[in-house]
Amino acid sequence: MLSTLDNQLKELCYVKGKDFEIDFYDEVNSRLLQVTYTSDKIEEKEIRSLLKAEEMLRAKELIMITYDIEG
Repeated sequence: MLSTLDNQLKELCYVKGKDFEIDFYDEVNSRLLQVTYTSDKIEEKEIRSLLKAEEMLRAKELIMITYDIEG
């Protein structure tokens, strides 16, 4: 399990576009991961960044990881 996870993590990269940033892009699985520390609600810029990156990279899955919001 750890070996599989280690191999998957080597495939993650940071993405910076003209007007957005994405924390992690999993090119192998076409997955975007955005990490945010929030207490009340997710900032609109975080969502906008995911959507812009999805359009640019044709990602199949968008994931928002938050500190204290479940959903």
